[in-house]
Amino acid sequence: MNAQKRILATVVGTVVAFFGGWIIYGMLGEGLMADHMDNSLSRGEENMIWWAMIVGNLLVAYFFAYVFDHWNGGVKGFVAGLKVGAIIGLILGFGMGLMYYSTSTTYLDITGVVIDSVLNIVWMGLIGGSVGFMYGRD
Repeated sequence: MNAQKRILATVVGTVVAFFGGWIIYGMLGEGLMADHMDNSLSRGEENMIWWAMIVGNLLVAYFFAYVFDHWNGGVKGFVAGLKVGAIIGLILGFGMGLMYYSTSTTYLDITGVVIDSVLNIVWMGLIGGSVGFMYGRD
């Protein structure tokens, strides 16, 4: 793939990651997670460090663009990207969630890990779908 296509896929993926994360975690997930997480250390939206949030979303989107570009034959198209993104979300969501659960008080119970992992699957599936869509365009 050429650099221009990777940059465009990263930009689109970043926008989807940012707004998708806002909807999935900020709107839907907040109510679902309220009884299952310790939010005492959370900055809350009013104290969020926005540059770090944007750079973090950019790096996640670039990760997908890089992996999809180097995947055997590439990942092209929304559905293919959605599937691979959801699988990555499943593995990373449950893996990291279980590690946080074992080493911190972030999650109060295993239900929090499961809910957050499902949110990760949806979020990363959408990012993967958007990046795959951009790679599938000719």
